[in-house]
Amino acid sequence: MNDFKNGVEYLNKLRMLFYILMGIPLTFFSVLFFMEKQDGITPLLEFDNLGTLRLVLAIGCIGCASFAYIQYNRKLREVRTLTTLREKLSAHWSLNMMKYALMEVSCLVPLTFFFLTADIFFKGLYVLMMVAMAISNPTIYTLLSDLRPRKAEGQILKTNQEIE
Repeated sequence: MNDFKNGVEYLNKLRMLFYILMGIPLTFFSVLFFMEKQDGITPLLEFDNLGTLRLVLAIGCIGCASFAYIQYNRKLREVRTLTTLREKLSAHWSLNMMKYALMEVSCLVPLTFFFLTADIFFKGLYVLMMVAMAISNPTIYTLLSDLRPRKAEGQILKTNQEIE
């Protein structure tokens, strides 16, 4: 992703991506919430051992979210060593895409199982995963903290100067 002129434009594009990805599971949740309030959701699948399913999916979703953050921070070290600010921002974009995609999966899986089982546990797991994803809201401060740019690069980002 190299089609940005300055730090504000980059951050706006990253935020738009983030908000769209936050909105997808939120839309599904809203539909399921209203379906539940109107007529209730009829379980489509019956599980003999729902407790085991809850445990496996909770571990899977939390594991997926944890993996996203761990990989992001691990790869971020490599991004910091790149030479130009444009290279750093392009690599940062790719890292965020990976993190957001994994977080999106960890939000959509509980919603799917809530729809299939009508079990309130999956609604709670969804909320937990959305909170975990919301922590990734991109701001200028998180961008500077993540990239740890040189002073001149940080000034370019803060003052909205054109990125070479």
